[in-house]
Amino acid sequence: MALPKAANMYAAVTQRGSVQRLGEVTVLRMDGAGAVAAPTQSFAAVSRWAQSKPSSGILQKDRMAMLDRFEIFVARTGSIVQSRGSPKPLYDLLQSMERIGLDIHDYDIPHSVEELMREEEPEKKPKAESAPENETEEKPEAPLNKEE
Repeated sequence: MALPKAANMYAAVTQRGSVQRLGEVTVLRMDGAGAVAAPTQSFAAVSRWAQSKPSSGILQKDRMAMLDRFEIFVARTGSIVQSRGSPKPLYDLLQSMERIGLDIHDYDIPHSVEELMREEEPEKKPKAESAPENETEEKPEAPLNKEE
């Protein structure tokens, strides 16, 4: 059974999927095409644009036209598109996703962003590791037989 032709591009893209706004991040899930996460402000601008455009009647064409309007998004692994954007904005988007509780390991992270993430880790780890080291220091044991 075919779906009726949507009135606009946004309706066509979202009628076989869902949009979930999670504060700073919006996730667009597309049935059979994966998912993308984008900054909410960027998503709002693209969705306004897509609502003003008529649907072509071809779902794949409408999806690609809408996704081409994004400057930055992280695609879920197995999606029809790849993550897009400069390393720093993508890194900031991934940090926002982590803050709201999304598992970023389900998403396609470009190598340049993974390098940024690795550079940030050493700065955070020494602080976390230094506390347990102080707590687990071995104390010299008192001799069992005291000879005085």
